[in-house]
Amino acid sequence: MQATLMLLLMLSAPTPFSDAPSVEEAANNYLKAVGGAQKQASISTLKLTGMYVYNGIEHPMVIHRKRDDKVRFDIQGLNRFGTQFSPEIKVVRAYNGKEAWGMGESRQSKGAYALPAEAAATLKNEAPFECPLVDYKKKGHKLLMVGSADVDGADTWHLEVTLAGGGKQHWYLNKKTWLPAKMAVEGAGGRFAPGSWIFDEWRKVDGIMIAHFVFMEEGIFSREYFIEKVEVNPTVQDSVFNKPAS
Repeated sequence: MQATLMLLLMLSAPTPFSDAPSVEEAANNYLKAVGGAQKQASISTLKLTGMYVYNGIEHPMVIHRKRDDKVRFDIQGLNRFGTQFSPEIKVVRAYNGKEAWGMGESRQSKGAYALPAEAAATLKNEAPFECPLVDYKKKGHKLLMVGSADVDGADTWHLEVTLAGGGKQHWYLNKKTWLPAKMAVEGAGGRFAPGSWIFDEWRKVDGIMIAHFVFMEEGIFSREYFIEKVEVNPTVQDSVFNKPAS
């Protein structure tokens, strides 16, 4: 009787993902998929030109990225509530690795100002120049293979990343291509702050793979990036990411 009970318990227990790669294999496969370690290390700046779509309205956009978590978005025509295209307005959102700031969408200031907490947190999530799977041990991140997951019909491997600086991210790598299908930030999200990013339309540019479409899931409206042009290693001064003096 006892042996029968033990057998039933063993049969009913969840089975492990026996075919799942190790976290190191997954990280290595991702790195190969996006261009390889040597090519990734050779990239220090990116300039992305395209369209920012908010509440269904298109706005011309330029994104500058630089290592050490520097990012800047210039969005033309985006008014405070995203209800129409306002050509006289240019919104800037930037992070220089220490400070998140903006211009153009605050009623309280016509100059540069510190972004509110929710917007600053969103920008910091987008700031890292490369995925935390790259050199994750050296950076002090910890990875956990969660298992299989479906992302909009794509079969993916779900990796939980505990960041060295605190917080967790969840990366979903397409099992066929090893390119990210989705990234979600644990505990993030809200009415005006996305908690997850969907990646699609991966294309090779100068030897590296870049997602040309990003969809951000948000409580009120969706945010979408349509990338039309990618420049690899353009000259971008650090001052581009610093908040101007008042």
